Amino acid sequence: MAANNIGDKEESAKYTAALMKNVQDYGEAGAYWGGQAWHYNWQDDKVQTTAMAVKALVANMNAPGNNSEVLNKAIRWLMMQRHGAGWNSTQETAFIVYAIVDYLKNSKELEPDYDVKVFVNNDMIMSKHMTKDDIFQKEGSFVIEGSKLKQGSNEVRIEKSGPGKVYVASNLTYYTTDALIQPKENGFRVEKEYFKLEQYNHYNENKITYRKRYFDGTVKSGDEILVKVRVTAKEKEQALQYFMLEDPIPAGCEVVKDDWAYTIDEEKDYSGWDYYWWRWWYADKDIRDNRVTFFATYLYGDAYEFSYILHAQIPGKYSVIPATGMLMYYPEVRGSSEELQLEIKD
Repeated sequence: MAANNIGDKEESAKYTAALMKNVQDYGEAGAYWGGQAWHYNWQDDKVQTTAMAVKALVANMNAPGNNSEVLNKAIRWLMMQRHGAGWNSTQETAFIVYAIVDYLKNSKELEPDYDVKVFVNNDMIMSKHMTKDDIFQKEGSFVIEGSKLKQGSNEVRIEKSGPGKVYVASNLTYYTTDALIQPKENGFRVEKEYFKLEQYNHYNENKITYRKRYFDGTVKSGDEILVKVRVTAKEKEQALQYFMLEDPIPAGCEVVKDDWAYTIDEEKDYSGWDYYWWRWWYADKDIRDNRVTFFATYLYGDAYEFSYILHAQIPGKYSVIPATGMLMYYPEVRGSSEELQLEIKD
């Protein structure tokens, strides 16, 4: 792209030839360019690598050896990597949109003129003629009645006639019927623990100190709870980049934002106010209405602990949704804790 921008056609053609030589072409399944074998660094992400290769090839469409069919296969492969309305991460999505905008400018995909029909178990549930007026319309949705589905295998068939391309993606959402959500490990082990905090005064000292007490599932309105989440990475030989931990806040509770001012026995991260008040090891902590999110630039394979303080407020019985830790740019590398139960009494 740099060579093309400065008008160096010879250098641009050389790099285009190198891209075409290194493409992984899988025929109808598409084509892509890959990174290194260890791919849990965003620099080695084959999705982002392919997106940038597409952008480079589009910028050099007239270069010798540039195969437009390979370009079309790469676009198809990128679309196949989509999950729902986006890709694995915000970064992947941005890179792909960045590339596809250039592709659309130089293709005829903004001028469709075809009919598309969708069948479920041979019953037609949608029929539409697509034109360029539909390109920027909001996505439509339709509900398949339960009577049209059957236990076991169901067939979805899509028929298209006329010039233009149809891109199809599927997304599955399901709900567990387990009484309690069980922990899951796919790269990380996540364990969450609650402690009641009890105030006491030091003898002859004018300050309040807290000590941890066993949490039996019940607290009183006004009590404070120390939340500790322990994360252990399975890949101990690799430095994992851009880790994110999300811990939902149970209804009836609020996060104590000024927890740096707390002194808790046997907790080195809670030693009262200090001029150097940022003493936690992670990069950032984000407090939202419904969750607390921690960010760490690197995990080096050891066990790491995240903590914060909750203030119990509204009486009631609540489910404490599991905490989930994941790599931001590879969210399939993840783990979650088990579900807890919390009762707040008057």
